Amino acid sequence: AVVELGPDLPRVAPLSTVACAAICNSLVAETAALLLASGVRPPVWTSGNVPGGPEANAAYVEQYRRRWGSI
Repeated sequence: AVVELGPDLPRVAPLSTVACAAICNSLVAETAALLLASGVRPPVWTSGNVPGGPEANAAYVEQYRRRWGSI
């Protein structure tokens, strides 16, 4: 943890979270690239903050709705 809140208090904001996020996103990117190289289009959830994102994701919601149960 890198942020000191004060005397006799534990530090907060561990840097391991940043490292873990970077590693996880690297694995996702490499997996997607390997799938594409194998001729498989990976299912990629699109951010709802970009144009067309919610519409692109609606197809996944319908495709996998049965697996999610009642949501």
